[in-house]
Amino acid sequence: MLLRRDDAVSPELAHRLTEYARQLARGVPAEYLTGRADFDGVTVAVKEGVLVPRPETEWLVGRVVDVLAGHPGLSSPRVLDLCSGSGALALALAERMPMASVVGLEIDPVAVSCGRESAARLGVADRVKFIQSNVLGSWSSALQGWHGRADVIVSNPPYVRAERLAAAHAASPFEPVSALYGGRDGLLFYRRIAAEAPRWLEPGGLLELEIDDGLEQTILNLLCRAGLHECRWSRDLAGLPRYVEAYQPE
Repeated sequence: MLLRRDDAVSPELAHRLTEYARQLARGVPAEYLTGRADFDGVTVAVKEGVLVPRPETEWLVGRVVDVLAGHPGLSSPRVLDLCSGSGALALALAERMPMASVVGLEIDPVAVSCGRESAARLGVADRVKFIQSNVLGSWSSALQGWHGRADVIVSNPPYVRAERLAAAHAASPFEPVSALYGGRDGLLFYRRIAAEAPRWLEPGGLLELEIDDGLEQTILNLLCRAGLHECRWSRDLAGLPRYVEAYQPE
C-alpha cells in the first residue's frame, strides 16, 4: 500500500483492506487472511484452525540437512515427520533434499489437506505424503504401506504444559489449542515418541525434536532410557533450550 499509495483504490478493495485491518486488530494471524505462510524458503497453505509455522522451527530443517550432508552415501533419505501440522517441516525438507521421501503424520484433517495442497503446488506430491493419523495411536496402522525404517524422525509436537497454556493461547487466540497443549507436564507426545522411535529408526538414524524450555533434561532422560544415544539439547536464537537431538545406535 505504501509503494502504491498514489494509485486509485476501488471501493471493493478498500472494503476488503478495512476488513483485513479489523481482523488483524482482533489478533487473527495474517497467514489466515492470505491463506499461506512462508517457511524456510517454501510457501505453505494455512487455513483457520491450523497452527502457523514458526521461524524457530526452521532450525530443525537446517540441522537435519547438515547431519545428512555428513553421510554422502545416504542419497535418498527416508524422513518421518510426526505431528506435521501444515506440513511445513516435511515440505521444506523435501525442497532442500531433492532425493528425500517424506511421510507426515497429522491428526487434524484440515491440516492434512493444507499439506497435500502445498505438496501438489510445489511439485513434490510424489515424494511427500501426508497421512491423517494420531501420533499417540498405532504408528504401525498409520504406516502400513511404508516398508522399512526411517533415516530421520523429526517432530515439532504440541508441548505447552498446563501452567503455560493460558499465556500461550492468549498470545495467539485464534490458533488451535490442540496444536499447543502437550498434556499436564508437556511430555505427552515425547513419551510416545521415545517409546516408538527406536523401532522406526534405521541404525545410526537421527531424531530431531523441538521442545519447550524447561523440559530439555527430562526429554533427554526419556530418550536415553529408550536406548537412543548421543542425546543433547540446543538453544534457539533467544538463548532458550529449544531442540533435542538423539541417534539410534549403529
